[in-house]
Amino acid sequence: LGNAKGDVVVVEFFDYNCPYCKVVMDPMLEAAKADGKVKVVLKEMPILSEDSLTAARAALAAKKLGKYEEVHRALMKFRGKLDEKTIFRLVGEAGVSAEQIKKEMMAPEIEKQIKKNIELAHALDISSTPSFVVAGADGKAARTLSGAIEGQVFKQLFDITRKGGRLTGVN
Repeated sequence: LGNAKGDVVVVEFFDYNCPYCKVVMDPMLEAAKADGKVKVVLKEMPILSEDSLTAARAALAAKKLGKYEEVHRALMKFRGKLDEKTIFRLVGEAGVSAEQIKKEMMAPEIEKQIKKNIELAHALDISSTPSFVVAGADGKAARTLSGAIEGQVFKQLFDITRKGGRLTGVN
């Protein structure tokens, strides 16, 4: 999401049943959009429940169908715990056939992607959601943060990252 050629990259590790992930989604995306030069990469990390895994599979299946953003937003905007029935209702409301998603979500590459996301999180010592890695597009000035971060903090992180990770005006 955001600017595919952005000079700052935000990678978010999230769970569709994480209430803090849901709270931080709009402020993060709004900060990235307002900045205009931020690329947002979303990494499903279904650690809270089996329903979280079902939601992650459904979203990744929607990506194969060109509807990831719509399904992602529908799942993240839902307040409360997602269960299988609700997941497929929201997928349908996002304009994707639940039957098609059910078929696509069992593809081996989807399971592989989820496993890769979790392995990457572990390699970065990330064990909770939401967690973020903010870095320059070149990988420099990277920092990892966890928790529900406010939009203004994202804006500051983007600026600090562009300055090579240094705060200005601080001795």
